[in-house]
Amino acid sequence: MNKHLIPKNEFAALLQALKPAKTQKQDERNKAWFAFAEKLLVGWNGVSLSAALSPLTPGQSALVCCARFCREAEYDFLTSLTDSPLPTLASKAFVTIHAQEYLDLLQQLQLVFPGKEFPEFAEDMLSALRKQPKGYFDNMVEKFVTGKGMKRAICDYLHDYMAVHPNEFCSL
Repeated sequence: MNKHLIPKNEFAALLQALKPAKTQKQDERNKAWFAFAEKLLVGWNGVSLSAALSPLTPGQSALVCCARFCREAEYDFLTSLTDSPLPTLASKAFVTIHAQEYLDLLQQLQLVFPGKEFPEFAEDMLSALRKQPKGYFDNMVEKFVTGKGMKRAICDYLHDYMAVHPNEFCSL
């Protein structure tokens, strides 16, 4: 058995926790998939994210990248975009889970920076900050983290992907 696959009953509980429900708050759903993503990375402390992803399935990698991107966005969004592989990894994750609206949003965000690339240095970010209306980046964070203003939240895309590809997450 692949060491990254979880037992079937644990996977079923995770799918249930991720399932869209009117009574469940978005932050509760985020906690469920953030916790699973962290579980996949146990034992990889100090290793680059790219190296930690290499033994994972495409779906597991997407889950980890989406979780890491959303957590970083909520904590310090602009720094997470600077000289980091995270935006590229998140783009690949959005493609994997068929979250085109989030890929489009990330690409739209990239266009506001000089050279239409995420900045290598924090100083390069200043011109983009000055050109955007007040609250622009906060609005972006809210979209990525909560799904507000989007068709669906990221965890909805993850749920659907996991439901269709259970073999990437659990031992059947």
